[in-house]
Amino acid sequence: MGQLMLSQTSQHALRALGYIASVEQGKRVGSAAIARASDVPHGFLLKILNTMTVRGILLSTRGVGGGFQLARPAENISMYEIVTTFENLSRTTPGLLGGVPPESPDLRAMDSTIRRQFDELLHFLRTTTLDAFSLEDFNRHLHPEAGRDDTTNTEDTD
Repeated sequence: MGQLMLSQTSQHALRALGYIASVEQGKRVGSAAIARASDVPHGFLLKILNTMTVRGILLSTRGVGGGFQLARPAENISMYEIVTTFENLSRTTPGLLGGVPPESPDLRAMDSTIRRQFDELLHFLRTTTLDAFSLEDFNRHLHPEAGRDDTTNTEDTD
């Protein structure tokens, strides 16, 4: 399907929360470590993390030893819950003409493909939870040459 049909904010949020989920359960992770691992600009990440905290998806602890952790087990947080924090997918009308069926057979075929992919994306987001992420995925991103474990520096002051 190529690039996800999601906003950059939603993609950043999925990566950031995926990283938090991949770290040992109950362990707080500092925002700098999350930004580094998920490749999200730190200032933008803080806005996302704050929104997720307000929504009750994350817990936040300030100060030395502080950081962010999931408010519930990763297997109980769907990707749909995260994405719909930033996007109203129920209002999204897939298709070339915003829900109006095209007259051209070629455009109808393309419209049908777009609708099917959107439905597949919704199904994926609803049925996939944060426990799908693994720390190895993030380690390969951080250290493609070595694939070494980077969990030693998960804390910083928040």
